[in-house]
Amino acid sequence: MGLCLGSDASAEEREARIRSEKIDRALYEFAKQEFNVVKILLLGAAESGKSTLVKQMKIIHSHGFSDEELASFKPAVLDNLLSSMKFVLQGMGILRINLAIPRNTTHAQTVLSCGRCFDEDETLLPFVGHALRCLWADPAVRLAASRGYEYELNDSAHYFFVNINRITAPGYRPTQTDLLRVRLRTAGVIE
Repeated sequence: MGLCLGSDASAEEREARIRSEKIDRALYEFAKQEFNVVKILLLGAAESGKSTLVKQMKIIHSHGFSDEELASFKPAVLDNLLSSMKFVLQGMGILRINLAIPRNTTHAQTVLSCGRCFDEDETLLPFVGHALRCLWADPAVRLAASRGYEYELNDSAHYFFVNINRITAPGYRPTQTDLLRVRLRTAGVIE
């Protein structure tokens, strides 16, 4: 009877030892993989380019952004374009610049009163896209945008204005460059 208990205990010990060795091997492999991982802590003031640096690293050292990831930034790009135009229109008041084309007053009101200006498919409403294009064609808006440093216009605004026809097109898909230029408020830790 004692022999039976002894053989059962040694079989259990053998199984436990085998399980322990598997766990040790798995931990060793994990540690080997983690040894090659570089972790960076980026600290800096707001709008200093921390998130942009992370995006650039992903584009350069990884496989860039997938189509799904790019598409997920579409609302942010459209929002950046809209808010930039709103800033310019408000800046025109500060700079005392009037619209050069009188009919653009209606377009300015459209943009300024627009809350969420895209539909459920994240497509910019056509009349808003038209208003944005008409406003950017106005020489006074371009002048106010060129003086954006006088009223804190985002540094990416000019990029979005130059690409306004492409961004406001119905089948718009964000590019890697759009993603680098878009400004999002980041809070907390991002891995």
